[in-house]
Amino acid sequence: MVLGTAGLTLAKNTRYGPPCIADDAGTEPKKTLEWGTSVIQTWDSGFYTTTIITALTYGITDHLEAYVAPYVYSAVYGEDLHTGGNAALRAAYGFHGANNQTFTDIWIGAKYQFLEELKGKAAPAMAVKYGLKIPGKSNSKGFTTGEVDHKLTYCVTKSLGKAQLDGNVAFRYYHRSDDPASAKYTNEWSWNASLMYPIAPKTLLVTELTGKNEYRKVHMTSDDYITDAYLGVKYSVTKDFKGKIAVGKRVTAADPDILGYLGLVYYFHL
Repeated sequence: MVLGTAGLTLAKNTRYGPPCIADDAGTEPKKTLEWGTSVIQTWDSGFYTTTIITALTYGITDHLEAYVAPYVYSAVYGEDLHTGGNAALRAAYGFHGANNQTFTDIWIGAKYQFLEELKGKAAPAMAVKYGLKIPGKSNSKGFTTGEVDHKLTYCVTKSLGKAQLDGNVAFRYYHRSDDPASAKYTNEWSWNASLMYPIAPKTLLVTELTGKNEYRKVHMTSDDYITDAYLGVKYSVTKDFKGKIAVGKRVTAADPDILGYLGLVYYFHL
């Protein structure tokens, strides 16, 4: 199971902002600073993982934003979970029962909206997003490649009556070093599709499908093409304080059994 939190956005030129897991084609309004923290957790038979991410996003113009998002904490818990009881692997990774690191990766990047969705027009909003990963730690515990990685995402958003549709396609390139441990990472394609619909004045119902070719980690033995389904809500506590929560199920792979996401965000108008 995965459990986490995240927030609604003040994204420019989209009706509801991004859904729970995916991104939308909007950007932060000019001179708006968004602070957000997400806690993502997975539960499965024999192990569970915890990831805490915080992010700062700033609207440079109404169509261009920049962001920095460090992974402030990553952990895997479970007796010999990534080794399958293999003593040699356990010795190589130094893992037994618990494995954690702080500031494993830091992502920096920008998103540019090159097409707005205009009322009465068929064309959706579109944006491109680039991310550069700077490793905060080595890959010795399996939370990072220990190398600089790149990610390019195409985002599209379309209003349909009261609903909002969002879609993403992304490619993540993993830099390869001479370190044999980096071989457990493979370049990754991912996609997201979501539908949001208002069910109360401050509440949106969110349904999402996400998929990717999951790269190898220390608690995985091979690459895995996965698809996850989520159901959640987005709630506006105040104009500048937002939140969202979602739970779901991995539908194309056995692990983890249940998925979830939770987050909080606050906006500063500078």
